Amino acid sequence: MNIHTRNCRVNVTYFATSMIAVWGFIYFSKRHTQLPIIPTFHIFGLDHAGAHLPIKDDFFESYNHGSTHNIRFLGEGSESKEAYRIEAKPVSREHGHPHPHIAQLLGFPWSGQGDIQRAIHDLTRTSTAINYGMALMAPDGDTFEAAYDSVPLYEDDEGKEGPYAFSSVLPWPSTGYVLARTYCAGHCVACWPKDYVKSSVKQWLFECGIGMKYHKRTGWQQPTYYNTTELVQKNIHLIRSPFTNILARFQSEYGLFWQYNQTEMMEEYPLTKNGFLRWCRDFDDNVEHGRRRQIEQAYYLTTRELRDLARRVPCHTDFFRYIQWHNFAFEAHQGEFKNKPMKLIYYEDMVANPESVIPDVIDFLNLEALLGIDTPDMVADELDIRNEAWTDKEYDDVKRYVELLSSRSTWLHLQRYFPK
Repeated sequence: MNIHTRNCRVNVTYFATSMIAVWGFIYFSKRHTQLPIIPTFHIFGLDHAGAHLPIKDDFFESYNHGSTHNIRFLGEGSESKEAYRIEAKPVSREHGHPHPHIAQLLGFPWSGQGDIQRAIHDLTRTSTAINYGMALMAPDGDTFEAAYDSVPLYEDDEGKEGPYAFSSVLPWPSTGYVLARTYCAGHCVACWPKDYVKSSVKQWLFECGIGMKYHKRTGWQQPTYYNTTELVQKNIHLIRSPFTNILARFQSEYGLFWQYNQTEMMEEYPLTKNGFLRWCRDFDDNVEHGRRRQIEQAYYLTTRELRDLARRVPCHTDFFRYIQWHNFAFEAHQGEFKNKPMKLIYYEDMVANPESVIPDVIDFLNLEALLGIDTPDMVADELDIRNEAWTDKEYDDVKRYVELLSSRSTWLHLQRYFPK
């Protein structure tokens, strides 16, 4: 079985006012924020890496080995549309009616969510879920969007819906746990500190339940919400090396340039080491001639050492988002989710040993594997990528920066990426 890296990322900002949650979709363009991003509103930046992208050297080939993706928008009359029929139907949760429960798939964007979900589809022949109902995964692992009405896991319960079927052809499991992907909060790329810095784990957890229901006929994307602290019974926490996770984020942005034919952006920020460092410099580190950096000082660059490190760490803002995300995840495990089983998975372990990691995941979900697992054609070349992207001095600076911003639990689990 081939397991490929195909993750969805959401560029959506939600906010709550008064006693009622109100969601507003906000997109940022060069005109609005002076940030070098696509001036096009989009919900999903799917994986855009692989053979179809004009990779200029072998730098990105070496770390994103399995990431090939063809984005598809299935319209009326499309031959592909006839090939799929969503088998999942909303499940009743009335008393006594057997139904699967929700296991939340927590991971910073591009942590390997697509790998796990495709493996579950292939081996159990049941569907996983996703909060963002515009996306579906085809049987071959490709992810497409804007094709069908979103199908919620549960029948409508007092206006609360989600998560939604992620497989385009498979039914829900009748029992056990449905693995539901969410990105929670604080991961946005084209945003400012007031949008990505979260004040508390409760605020972060609130956004874990926010999603979007898609209506095919009208094209309407309806914001939805479900209470994760009530409905979620188990959690899987994915961790990927901060070095390769940040590189993958850049590659995802480049994929959007390619998708929307932003040739100037592709030329300015090619898929090379220099393109990555230039993107960090212009997009992440020196936004509006350092204006965002000044704002950051009021939020998290609160000491001279952190401010000095931020000037030397490429993509220091994205490293902060990554660290904050895992800080809140571990705080949730120790607080709101402390009585709920949690399984921690390192992306690199899954890449190197899928034949042991994936069956453990299926067992954790109380599902049955109907097929055996073959070792996928994935290699862990990315484990040494930091030597290519960062100098030794930058590596030391990243290590210190991550250590200072991490909670005790986060640093304990990230130390493996910073060997002495």
